[in-house]
Amino acid sequence: MNRRLFVRMGTWASLAISFFPTAMLPHGQNARKQSLLIELPKAKRHVRHGFFSTNQPDISKIRVDWLSNYQKDIFFRDGFSKGHDDLIHVSLRIQDFQLNMGLRQYDVMLTENSDSTQFELTSNQTVNIFEHNGYSGNIIRLNTCVHHYSPEQTEEALFIPIRGSFNVDGQSINEDVGILSNYKAKYQLESNDESIVLIIHKHQ
Repeated sequence: MNRRLFVRMGTWASLAISFFPTAMLPHGQNARKQSLLIELPKAKRHVRHGFFSTNQPDISKIRVDWLSNYQKDIFFRDGFSKGHDDLIHVSLRIQDFQLNMGLRQYDVMLTENSDSTQFELTSNQTVNIFEHNGYSGNIIRLNTCVHHYSPEQTEEALFIPIRGSFNVDGQSINEDVGILSNYKAKYQLESNDESIVLIIHKHQ
């Protein structure tokens, strides 16, 4: 190839990539921009009568710039080991908004700043639990089937497993890993067992 022609074609290719970066990326690289696996702080497990704690609390900022604090505690019902009837407590902070949520089986107890409420989740039910300054949160009880979740227009969606494991568009999520995703008109959620999922939306 003529050297001048080669240089000219390379220059045009570089300019095209700079103007259309996502279109020029390979499919796999572009897909990684759409969702990101997030390592969640380990839950602190509590035994009855306070004999000992099986792990130290991990209160930290996870890799989501708008979520400043997230903590999960599990209080064992039988006193010593994890079970279906344990009390799960989740605390999170977004800007000046503080949410505390308790879960025992399918009974949900919420404290949002100074307001409290309680309700029971039914199978495959989605409940809006807060809206605050461009952020909102939903909680879903998934049973053993495919569930199509279609949110309103948002910039990002953070999927956090409260109990159990599930798949988001084919990506496996367990209690130690969440997923941060760019907006999609529809997500496919699938669980092999009963799961409770918290979804936090950052709106545009």
